[in-house]
Amino acid sequence: MLDASERNLAQLTTATGGRLYKPQSFSALEGVYGEIAEELRSQYALYYTPTDAARDGRFRRVKVEVPGRPLQINSRVGYYAPR
Repeated sequence: MLDASERNLAQLTTATGGRLYKPQSFSALEGVYGEIAEELRSQYALYYTPTDAARDGRFRRVKVEVPGRPLQINSRVGYYAPR
C-alpha cells in the first residue's frame, strides 16, 4: 500500500512541477530543508499568452526548455484552457 501511495505522490509532483523528498530518517530532515531553501532561492515564474485563444476547456501541454544550458527544469506538464 505504501509503495502505491509513493508512486501516486511521485506522479502528482511530476505533473504539477513539484519535487518529492523522501528523507530516510528524522536526522536527514535538516539536509532536506537545506535543499528546499536552496531551490526556493533559485525559482523563476514564467508567464505566457497562448496562441490558441479558444476557450474550450481542453488540456494543453506546455514544455519549458532552456537551449544551450544544462539546467534542471521543473514545470507543470500543462493546463486546462478556460471555458
